Amino acid sequence: MSLIAETAPQAPARTASTMRTGHPSLGRAPEAVLIPISLTCYQVALADQVKGYICVKGREWECFAGAHMADARSIGTRASLTVAIRDLVTDIPHGLTAV
Repeated sequence: MSLIAETAPQAPARTASTMRTGHPSLGRAPEAVLIPISLTCYQVALADQVKGYICVKGREWECFAGAHMADARSIGTRASLTVAIRDLVTDIPHGLTAV
């Protein structure tokens, strides 16, 4: 092993990432945190509160509202990850889609 490899700083492991969920028509929103729970599903948290889950479904994202995956209910699919997260963290009545 070379001296460079031994002294180079190691990159921290990423376990979650933040995403701005603001949208001009909905106003600014705080950052949501995505926490991977499997290869195709993520938990969406806002501050210290779990808002729901998003899972890959074909070419879309299926949204589940609720704090626990076992009790979460599907609120439909969204075409993009950004829209899926925005709809989970904003207080939109379940079953409706924000445009």
